[in-house]
Formats: sequence, structure tokens, C-alpha cells
Amino acid sequence: MKTFASRRTQNLILLTLVCVVFYFAYSVWQASLKPTNFYTGWILAGCMIFLTLYNMRKKFPFLPFLGTSAFWLQFHLYVGLFTIFMFVLHVNFHIPNGLFECILFILFFAVVGSGILGIFVTRRSPRLMTRKGETVLYERIPIFRKNIKDEVEKLVFDSIEETNSTTLSEFYLNKLHGYFSKPKNIIKHLFESHTPMRKLKNEVDVVERYLNGDEKEVLQEIVSFIETKDNLDYQYAHQLMLKGWLFFHIPVTYALLVFSFVHGILAYAFHGGGM
Repeated sequence: MKTFASRRTQNLILLTLVCVVFYFAYSVWQASLKPTNFYTGWILAGCMIFLTLYNMRKKFPFLPFLGTSAFWLQFHLYVGLFTIFMFVLHVNFHIPNGLFECILFILFFAVVGSGILGIFVTRRSPRLMTRKGETVLYERIPIFRKNIKDEVEKLVFDSIEETNSTTLSEFYLNKLHGYFSKPKNIIKHLFESHTPMRKLKNEVDVVERYLNGDEKEVLQEIVSFIETKDNLDYQYAHQLMLKGWLFFHIPVTYALLVFSFVHGILAYAFHGGGM
């Protein structure tokens, strides 16, 4: 059985050969004064339509005769790379200067950029979340967050009654209430930064000096909730990224298709069949 690395190498070699063949054909078309933009434009249109079909395939996972999602994903990736190559040929290695063409150019590379980000995120985030322990369902994260906040506030209020001291409650209001109320450090979690957590624990160490024995015990319980909340925020950050990149990638893909369709109509209207 072939390993993933060997299959990737084989696919990249095949992709390179296909690109070489099409570049040779493109050179022949140019030398024979053929409408190269017309040909590359139709190839690009076909590629973009095929790439869009992957999103539709994911909506029908119960139809095995369509092929596996993993199979479609591999085709999606390599056809996407080929589409970039064809786009470069289509614009003849130049950055367009017309307004409409610039919009198309920006949309195309917005789709490409978000697609590359998606590959990175979908391969990195699940692996990182697994290291943190059991993955929490995204829809249940707000419920868990509220439960943690309620537990911590109960500890703080009970501490006031038992110790007749407000030091811990003041620390909670000033430093922890905002932390437990909403997701925190989203960007930092995506970049695996532990700086916010270290700073918060340093503040915990500072206030601990002013607490009595009973309050210190309560504080240690709160610290465990801080760590649980931090892990919850970590899960939230990565799952938000896993869901969020598609909310950008898919709309700009369809916008690109619409603009490309209009571009084709204008090309036929004003250039008599040349694109």
C-alpha cells in the first residue's frame, strides 16, 4: 500500500507533467496566433465549476457511488493548483489593470488564499485539539462556559460568607469576571501562545499572598476552573477557525463564478469570441 507521502509525490509529478503539456500547447497556440485567452478561459471555467462541485458532494455523503469525500478532496486540491497555473497563463503573466479585471483578479486570489488557509487549518487544528484532550462539541461550548462561570461565582460568594473577607471577590470582579464571561485569547490560542495564561497565573500568585488559609483553598479551586476555561477557549478558537474559513471561502467562490460568467459574456460581446 502506498504511503501518503508517496501518493503526494506521485500526484505532484503528474500535475507537473500536465502543466508542462498545457504550457507547450499554450506556446503553440501563441505561435500560431490562436486566441489563447479563449482556450485558457474555457479551461479555467471548467476547472472552477469542477472545484465548486466538491462543496455539493459534501452535502450528499450517503451516496457512495459518487466517490469518497477524501477522493474528491484530493482532486479538489490538485485541480485547484492546476487552476492557479491556468489563471497565470490566462492573464499572460501580467497583473490586469482594468477595474473589472482587477476585481476578478482579487476574487480569484481570495479564493486561492482562503483555500490554502483551509488546507492548513483542517490538517492542523484537529491534531492540536486532540492533544488537549477530548474535543468538545462547538455548540455546547457556551453552555460549558456558563456552567464554569456559575461554579466560580458560587465559590466566591460562599467564600465571602465563610471568611468575612472581600479580597477574593474583589480579585474575581477585577480580573476574572471578564475572563469567565466570554471567550478569551482566541488569536493567541491559534498561535499556541501561553503568554495570557502565564500572566493570569502570575496575578493569581500575587493575590494569594493576601489571602488566609480558607481563601487560598478556594483560590486553588478557582485556578482549576481557570485551566478548564482556558482549554475550552482553545477548543473554541480552533473550531471557530474550522467553521469560519468556509464562511469566507464559499461566498467568494460563488462571487468569482458570477464575475467570471459576466467576464465571458463581455469578452464575447466586445472581442468576437476572444477572451
